[in-house]
Amino acid sequence: MSPPSLQHIPTVFKQAQAAQAKGELQAAEDIYQSILATKSDIPEVHFQLGQIALARSDLGQAANHLTAALILKPTEPVLWKAIIGPLRQLRDPVIARRLLPLFAASKLPTALKFQIEQALALAQKTSKAAASVIAFRIAGQASDGIRKGIKLLKTHPKDFDLLIEVALLQTREKAHADAFKTFQRACKLRADAPFPHMQSAILLQRLGKFDKASDILRALIARHPTLGEPYWLLIVGVKVKPDDPLIAQMQMAKRKATDPVSQMFLGYALGKAMQDIGEHTAVFDHLNRANSIGRKMYPYDVTARQKEVVALKASFQDAKFSPVASEGMDIAPIFVTGMPRSGTTLVEQIIASHPMVTAGGETGLPLAAVYDQLWRENQFQPYGDFTAEQKRQIGETYATRLRSAVEFETHVTDKSIQSHLVIGPLLECIPNAKIIVVHRDPRDVALSCFKNFFPEGTHRYSTDLRDLARYILTFKDIVGFWRDTLSKGSFHEITYDTLIKSPEVESKALIAACGLDWDARCLKFHESKSAVSTLSVAQVRQPIYASSARGWEKYSDELQPLIDILEAENGII
Repeated sequence: MSPPSLQHIPTVFKQAQAAQAKGELQAAEDIYQSILATKSDIPEVHFQLGQIALARSDLGQAANHLTAALILKPTEPVLWKAIIGPLRQLRDPVIARRLLPLFAASKLPTALKFQIEQALALAQKTSKAAASVIAFRIAGQASDGIRKGIKLLKTHPKDFDLLIEVALLQTREKAHADAFKTFQRACKLRADAPFPHMQSAILLQRLGKFDKASDILRALIARHPTLGEPYWLLIVGVKVKPDDPLIAQMQMAKRKATDPVSQMFLGYALGKAMQDIGEHTAVFDHLNRANSIGRKMYPYDVTARQKEVVALKASFQDAKFSPVASEGMDIAPIFVTGMPRSGTTLVEQIIASHPMVTAGGETGLPLAAVYDQLWRENQFQPYGDFTAEQKRQIGETYATRLRSAVEFETHVTDKSIQSHLVIGPLLECIPNAKIIVVHRDPRDVALSCFKNFFPEGTHRYSTDLRDLARYILTFKDIVGFWRDTLSKGSFHEITYDTLIKSPEVESKALIAACGLDWDARCLKFHESKSAVSTLSVAQVRQPIYASSARGWEKYSDELQPLIDILEAENGII
């Protein structure tokens, strides 16, 4: 299209935004580009072109436009937040060098400034060999990236960046033993680099080797006494005693640490330490500070979640759910869903201890498969209008992606906890699917969420008690909707508190709900050698225990803002 005149740019810009909101990205891009042909120094236009590139996973183009926007408007926090992802993934030193002088004059908030510093440092240190492997990671071709990286390591055996990238891909592919060895090679090259040491410890924890992980983390703390994350990783896997010198170390580190991220991790770590030693009045002093920093790093608007659930219920309201015939679908997934910290990991481990079941972990695939069809033109489409072909497509998309992500025969668990949003479509589009919904006292759920750090900005609502309450209510709302909409017994509901009181009875009912015969090995889940990648990594290595039940009672005063909201909406029942 022809470039607009200067006076028409505001009108044309609104047209581009409208097209972008409808998902018409090419039309929007064409309009934005026509604006730049008239006036090339409009940061908002470059920003929107960057957003379009991100939506297409074109990180290079996104980085170029966002950099252009920052050159024009270097003090805008929104632009800096947007470029963090491309910086971390591309690790392009050229882009980093262009941004450095802009960053020096940006006057950003402290928490955001620290994130940018980390991303810029990462971008400047990447070798050419590592960059070639990063391209595979960005494209989602982990297996090809590993093969390429291993080949490059034969000629570049001391390339630290390359070792890191290969190890990250191996971790993604759940080749944990190989990933550990690769991270250890990186550790030997740079003994003072915290990242490969922390990743090595995390892998050992996932494999249940907590003593070895502890040794790595304590050595790292000795070298970097004010770095917060190693303390948090260490204390997740142990229970400290009042005379443990680690407590004094953390307190000293918190006084001396200058970066907000270390302050945040030390807050979570000290909160757990105070809980371990029974100093309950001090727990929330540390947690409130940690979550305050986390809130600034990862803002959250719970109203978006509330609107999503309302829109989903409207989409499903008039639909008739009955299994769709799907020839050749040879999978029988068992979806385990619930709130974070509600016991979903425990339930998955019990099921996956059955000899016929493979543990799939949190794949993130079920919601994406449904939303690929359901979310069109910037809104949820009426599911009742879906054709049989559309429904088959959902099932086949999920099955294909699952086979690519996990090696299994027929039965596999999928602990993607957002699956409760789309229970009806999953049961209809995947005929052999079973769904397990895990419940727990919402006050215990909230306490456990509030005292834990979730990686990479996931579960952002967990940094605020009021948002936690409102998010829990959306979970109860949509599960109640499915309970009322689907025929009785369509999915199995289990309560964590009942499970830990009567593990054998509840486990037998659980396995029966999965369509499997009982096997006594399901009660010996803690003896499993399979990797666990969630915050429950330490708990699931132990037999079922009841010590975490009703833990909220010690903190009822601190949790009162959450309790008030839940009680007002009958959300505690």
